[in-house]
Amino acid sequence: METIALDGEWLYRQDSEDEGLEKLYFEEDADTSDWQSMQLPANWQIAGLHNTDGVVWFRRAVELTEVTELDSLRLRFEGVDYFARVWLNGEELGDHEGYFEPFEFDIIPFARRGQNEIVVRVDSPREEPGKAWPAAKRLIKGIFSHHDGRPGGWSNTSGQDGNTGGIWAPVTLEYRSKIHFEEVLVRTELPALDRGALKVRLCFRGESDKELEAQILLKPENFDGESRKWTYPVKADPEDRKLAISIPISEPELWDVWEAGKPNLYRVTCILRDGDAVLDKTSHVIGFRSLKIDNKWRWQLNGRRFFPRGTNFIPTLWLSEYTQRLIDRDIQLLLYANVNAIRLTGHVNRKELLDACDKAGILVWQDFPLQWGVSGEAKFHSEACRQMRAMVRQLAHHPSIALWCCHNEPAGEKVHELDNALAGAAGIEDPSRKIAVASMPSEHAFNGWYIDDFTDYDKLPGAPMVSEFGAQGLPAPESLKEMFQDPSLVWPPQWNEWAYRNFQYDQTFNVAHIEKGKSLEEFVVNSQQYQAVLLKYAIEHYRLAKHRAIHGIFQFCFVDCWPSIGYSVIDYFRRPKLAFKALQVSYQPILPVFIFSRRATYSGAKVSGRLAIINDLPHALENAKAEITLEVEKGTLITWMANLRTVPANDAIGHAIEEITDDFRLPSNMTLGTGRFVIRILDGDGRRIAENVDAMEVVEPPPV
Repeated sequence: METIALDGEWLYRQDSEDEGLEKLYFEEDADTSDWQSMQLPANWQIAGLHNTDGVVWFRRAVELTEVTELDSLRLRFEGVDYFARVWLNGEELGDHEGYFEPFEFDIIPFARRGQNEIVVRVDSPREEPGKAWPAAKRLIKGIFSHHDGRPGGWSNTSGQDGNTGGIWAPVTLEYRSKIHFEEVLVRTELPALDRGALKVRLCFRGESDKELEAQILLKPENFDGESRKWTYPVKADPEDRKLAISIPISEPELWDVWEAGKPNLYRVTCILRDGDAVLDKTSHVIGFRSLKIDNKWRWQLNGRRFFPRGTNFIPTLWLSEYTQRLIDRDIQLLLYANVNAIRLTGHVNRKELLDACDKAGILVWQDFPLQWGVSGEAKFHSEACRQMRAMVRQLAHHPSIALWCCHNEPAGEKVHELDNALAGAAGIEDPSRKIAVASMPSEHAFNGWYIDDFTDYDKLPGAPMVSEFGAQGLPAPESLKEMFQDPSLVWPPQWNEWAYRNFQYDQTFNVAHIEKGKSLEEFVVNSQQYQAVLLKYAIEHYRLAKHRAIHGIFQFCFVDCWPSIGYSVIDYFRRPKLAFKALQVSYQPILPVFIFSRRATYSGAKVSGRLAIINDLPHALENAKAEITLEVEKGTLITWMANLRTVPANDAIGHAIEEITDDFRLPSNMTLGTGRFVIRILDGDGRRIAENVDAMEVVEPPPV
């Protein structure tokens, strides 16, 4: 199979009046004297067409040195946002709806030797505010068309700014044999940890009376091991162009999350042969793992209990800018933050991101791209179900994908009917994974930001599966200056400009009670400190209840998708906030937590509370010690040490300090102020396994 990449310079023309069809822009001899050039692939917003909605036409000439009826020549689009109509040499090939699904056309009937003209009409419309948008949306774009973290937030007038339209993914021409694979679906099963099954479904295009041969090769992708091969006779018969194969695999090397084992991967290569001639060849990377999530949200990975320490992940608003280099960088940041699961909130991202999660051992909660209110029309429901099935077929081979979720915070009269239909559509394609009908507001806890006080996280809001929680934190001063560019908008803050970039004034000052301070730098520190303290408090209390009231958490969110002021722990420019360190510490697989009886105490008083050790690893923590010190600027004041009982795998134990020692007291001459309360877990050789830090306030003693 030969592939011709069509990346590079294309001509384009905006069609704001939608008159291109009438004026025959698709004709190969159309006048292009007023067309401009654009480097594709690209979302047009970041290629120069700022805030452009509606129709844009693209065209490109390609030289073909050979065209024969014995071959199939496919024009393939990896991703176009949102409606696409395609012509070759003035002949219409077809159309497509959706932004994430690849599609292709056989162009042999219209292709010729020499120059050929490809024309694509792309329509990424602005939905009518007050009618379709925001409560009855018809575009299946999720957070790419409606989200409080995108340009304009949820404003009716500006909430659709920054349009994501365009030919955002590669375009190719592929020469194939007349008989080739139309679709290859690869799945794995693991009925027992030492016994798996490789499921392959081959669908053919083309006809032949000859008996052909399908070869299945299984080869270790990222570890040493033996390759295996199986051969099957096939016929490209008009009556039956499918072959379903189930191959038992004994003792497969298992895929696991990074903290528990190795994310072992295999490459499955499918080859279609006619004797010695290779007619077609394709491959998928897969993994063998068992993941069960029951109706109470209890997770079991490879036969053991598992607790997802997750984060909501929307790394960009424009997928064409999310290169492999940026993906690799974000994966390293996720691992550095001790994250073992991400939620792709309200969108389908690039396949390269899922490939990277497969390799890194990070589980993925995959949302279908529906956000808030959508249309109740039957036609829309039908298209949504079609796209749901396409998403699952496209992504289900990835071992990192843990579950499918049909809708984020649904709203509308017929939405329950739609979401159940979507769950049914996903179940048809993949009965092996959990399907969440929706991620509901009741599972999203924003205490200390939208409601109440963050100390209410000890009541475990959102249980048992908390799929969103957190608070905003201002980016670094240099990031704010970079995103606004005009210094007069930054300080003193021009609140309308800040609101456009998603800053929430009411929550910041009237719920969280964050002090603005006297400078931008002071405001940033106050905001970031609040966010960090909130996240640490919430995560520690959620994890203390793991496998009992809480079965998993997904902080909101990891990174901002555009230059904005959001809930992220890392801003759009990848500058970490103080909350990134809080996430990293509180997401340690082994986490010590000291639950104070009281945080404010006085000189000579006993330090009382409970030390809990949380162990998310698949092996017990044995022969370890706890070391607790109270530190101030002048050095360590007191230290307490104790040998720990065995902390079972995937569990937590607690120590009551009062029962262990009575002499863990503050010195009688301590000065007033705040000290660092440092808890370290050490192994038998005194090496640090984990560390946590808290603040403790020293106050005036009561009068004698």
